[in-house]
Amino acid sequence: MSYRLEIILPCLLLCYNALMADEIIWKGTIDNDFFNELNWQVSGSDISPENGTIDPNQTINHQLVIANSPQEIIANGIISLGTQTLSVNNASVKADAIYNGTLVIGSGAYVLLYSGTPLTGTSEVNFKPDAGWLKLTHLETKITLSNNIHRFKIDGSIAKYKTNLRIDNYYEAGSVVRADNADVTPLTVYSEKNQSGTSANLKVDVIHSGSSIPKGLDNAISSFVLKRGFMAVMADIETGTGISKVFIASEKDLVLSELPDNLKGTVSFIRVLPWNWVSKKGIGGNATGLNETWHYLWGNGGESSIDREYTPMAWGKGGADDDNDIELYKSKYNVTHVMAFNESDNCNDQSGKWGDLCQTDVAVPIYKNLMKTGLRLVSPSCRENAPFGWLKEFYDKATAQNIRIDVIGVHWYDWGSNPANSPNADPQQVFNRFKTYLQKVYDLYQLPIWITEFNANPNRTTAVNKAFMELALPYLESLDYVERYAWFEPSSDVADYYDAQGNYTQVGLVYKNRVSTPSIPEDVLSSSNNLDNGSNDNSIVFEDYFETYTNGQDLSSFYTVWAGPANAVDGTQTSTWGTASEGDGFGKSNDAKEAFYLRKTFTLEAGKTYVWELATKMTDGEKHSLNVLPGDIYPQKECYNSTWEKHNVEFTVQSDNTSVTLALYRWPKKNLYFDNFVLKEKDYNTATYDITQFKLEGVLIYPNPVREILNIKLDDDRLSNGIFRVYNVYGNLVMQGLQANSIDVSSLSAGIYFFILENRMAKFVKY
Repeated sequence: MSYRLEIILPCLLLCYNALMADEIIWKGTIDNDFFNELNWQVSGSDISPENGTIDPNQTINHQLVIANSPQEIIANGIISLGTQTLSVNNASVKADAIYNGTLVIGSGAYVLLYSGTPLTGTSEVNFKPDAGWLKLTHLETKITLSNNIHRFKIDGSIAKYKTNLRIDNYYEAGSVVRADNADVTPLTVYSEKNQSGTSANLKVDVIHSGSSIPKGLDNAISSFVLKRGFMAVMADIETGTGISKVFIASEKDLVLSELPDNLKGTVSFIRVLPWNWVSKKGIGGNATGLNETWHYLWGNGGESSIDREYTPMAWGKGGADDDNDIELYKSKYNVTHVMAFNESDNCNDQSGKWGDLCQTDVAVPIYKNLMKTGLRLVSPSCRENAPFGWLKEFYDKATAQNIRIDVIGVHWYDWGSNPANSPNADPQQVFNRFKTYLQKVYDLYQLPIWITEFNANPNRTTAVNKAFMELALPYLESLDYVERYAWFEPSSDVADYYDAQGNYTQVGLVYKNRVSTPSIPEDVLSSSNNLDNGSNDNSIVFEDYFETYTNGQDLSSFYTVWAGPANAVDGTQTSTWGTASEGDGFGKSNDAKEAFYLRKTFTLEAGKTYVWELATKMTDGEKHSLNVLPGDIYPQKECYNSTWEKHNVEFTVQSDNTSVTLALYRWPKKNLYFDNFVLKEKDYNTATYDITQFKLEGVLIYPNPVREILNIKLDDDRLSNGIFRVYNVYGNLVMQGLQANSIDVSSLSAGIYFFILENRMAKFVKY
């Protein structure tokens, strides 16, 4: 008997498909269209399923498997699974929604559903306890939890929020759902560049330091892969201090082929955390209902909720001065950042009033403790003058000691424009000053900014504040260097979110209705910080950038104009005869008397040459001078400029006059403006020293090699009152100070150094 071939083959194909137990595997041989059957193959064959087998909005009566796909797979429509399963591993899938059936999120599976009703019918999602997620871009976290928790399973078991399941913000309108498993390993580190050599997988939310970094990779990591949805902090000292950096894999895996030079082969601290996708707009305090995705409470006692991330603040000295504080921050659920002190620049109020925190030499080492949290760090958020004075001093000292700052925190209330006397100020002018201020802060630090308190000033009307907000919010959303902002509600019937009856005010409605953009929009980010370019210029002894306000003055230069009391440098510090010796309000001379002196005294090192730099502008170009006192020993410079000019005076410190006073003098009675006061050592970074004149003898130093603390012992068991110096192999001076039993060398980069005291020298290795 004979049969026609064209009849037999289709029959055989149908029988074959039926016998293969309905499993169809993604191959992606044509394009990335989920509903194109030519992209699929029946399991165990090289045959594609028939047309109509996998269609949008139609029941798919087959098990579907997607694995190891390099392309993002797009399903334009609803995936209707009937009673079947779609399993995804190491692949990305984007679809409208899932109807019925089971979606399995395996290792490296990233499924995005963008419908407002992404899970319908009897659909379930089974998460394998590994790195992968279900992203619901149009379903808020609260609704995801309340309406869909019954659909979620963890490896077949019941899912419980915050126990074995995470539901995180996806900005304002969405959520990310994933397994919460302490054994997941989102970070793989490698001993060689380009992801080669010995490798190790590191668990989430654990401090890996020193010998606890597996496979002997302490101080031996050169590259890594960080899976999307996580952040990692790496440092070269086991405690988390020293040279360090934050890496963020928001939307894609971060594949770093080679670590930065200052971390290559020196990483000895790693913490990996789940990332949380927040928008710029936030809240200071406990106000709710404003579509905010983050908030802080001027303290460290809060917690993140299902719909907004909590950012703890080490408000004052007591918030970061012992290990209990650090453990508290490390224990916080869904926390990625920690904010440092609140207005620590203020010695009379706020955190600066307590424990001498307003002294930068106190604040810097307390802040250093926060590095141990393994979180991204926000600088102290200070009064609006501080970025050009106190905070700059704090920043420079932190940088010189390899203390990381990731974000600059600021407050702004337009205090420099006399708001008490301008309740109906032009909102456009207020906004213009705000823009100028932010740009100047960014120009100075080149780091992201958080505006943790701001408004048009509580002395101004609600109308002014509302109009200012309407100008400011879209501008802040447009600035790539502003990561977060939080309007300050003064609770004074001006600029508040709610009225006494709990209804939205006009200001509150503007804030609520402002759609906010991602705080960090990058898919991946190697977060910039103050240590990226090495330590700060160690030649600087002191610098102060004074006030920042302009009163409409020309901003074509960096220099700014005083806007404080009309006849005082500092109303609390200036004597009646016109001289100021210290204080933090400088910027304009006291013109109440004919003569004026601005004095600041330093104890300097004999034999060293220093340079004093200062910018000035004198009314009518009258005479003023920069005097180094005592004047019979040190020089002075006469100036006659009526526009801003930068002056400098160079001097070498005499052995019998190491107490040197820098004095700005003006005569006659005129307005003298000044800015950018800097005292620094001359050629500190370039001058070299001939260390070959010393022999390696007379002093014992240990341990050697050393990581942090270098102990010093003289061969005759005596202490010297001299100054020690540390030079690198090029003869550059990298550290100096008064002789002690031990010194902290943790800020030094790895390498060989020479310790010199008097005529004694010892060589050591920093690792």
